[in-house]
Amino acid sequence: MGQFMINLTSKYLLMIEPQSDATAPVEDRLSEKADEALASTFKGVSFRGFHHCICGERSGSSDLILPNGVITNSLMAHYVRYHRDEVPDTEINKLRELLCQRRDIILQLSRRMVLRMVEALDGKEVDQCAIDSISEEIKRQAMQQTE
Repeated sequence: MGQFMINLTSKYLLMIEPQSDATAPVEDRLSEKADEALASTFKGVSFRGFHHCICGERSGSSDLILPNGVITNSLMAHYVRYHRDEVPDTEINKLRELLCQRRDIILQLSRRMVLRMVEALDGKEVDQCAIDSISEEIKRQAMQQTE
């Protein structure tokens, strides 16, 4: 796979240095999710400079922290889209796991929301079928968001 890995430990995501020119972009759900994950980051440690991908794409000058504390960089989505063939399976799996964690959080929040709705109806006749239907719809939408 001809690449110099910067850091593949669980604390980091896509800290790689591709060694080949960019390919045609891979536009799929994983690429979209990489964009979404990148949008959910906040700046971590800043450095005095930046680096360039072998294809010329320039990174930002700081680490980016994902909501679960994993550290990535501004080229994360670029690597998934333009250097997919050089992204190790371990990194793809970490990205997929991150997306599953996000789905689980959405499902937990959704369940809490449904429970609060039920509590708000305290003493009133509750249609269990309607509650189950709402729960299933929330679950279906959460699953769609992470496919």
